[in-house]
Amino acid sequence: MVGIVNSIIILIGLICGVVALFGIRNHGKKGILGKALCGIIIPLLLAGLAIPNFMAARSQAIKNKQNRMSVEDRVRDLADQLNKQQGKKMIDEVTRLEGVEALPNRTLLYKYSLITKTSSEIPLDALNQSVRPNVVKMYNTLPEMKLFRDNGITIIYQYRDKVGQLIGDFSVGPSDLAK
Repeated sequence: MVGIVNSIIILIGLICGVVALFGIRNHGKKGILGKALCGIIIPLLLAGLAIPNFMAARSQAIKNKQNRMSVEDRVRDLADQLNKQQGKKMIDEVTRLEGVEALPNRTLLYKYSLITKTSSEIPLDALNQSVRPNVVKMYNTLPEMKLFRDNGITIIYQYRDKVGQLIGDFSVGPSDLAK
């Protein structure tokens, strides 16, 4: 509110200075020119000082908002961002990311489809034996996963076949952190 009032005062001073300059033609320079220039220069200087301070305050407010967000809110926000940015996205020639969903208890669900396979073509424990070890390694080492590690976020990877039949799922989380 104070910023708005100050901005209005600066704007009024600038307008009055310009109006006073137009009055010189009718009343002469004496007593008007100096005041008119002050009415223009001072508001411009104040605005020049206010803009960097406003930008710094805005940046700090954004940081404070992010720090106040709960982990649950961050997970929900991350899921929304990923869905907006990527939508359905091919990961490789057979795997498509269908979407991401925020679940309770600091959990993020990644939904994948294997677009060339049916569930009967995939061995029951294939995900746990071939995919999960690599995902655990990435969870423990990738800088992009730091947010998850630091906040105890669990990620569930769910896979469906080309007709939507559930193949299986697995989770990676705080219990998988390298000791």
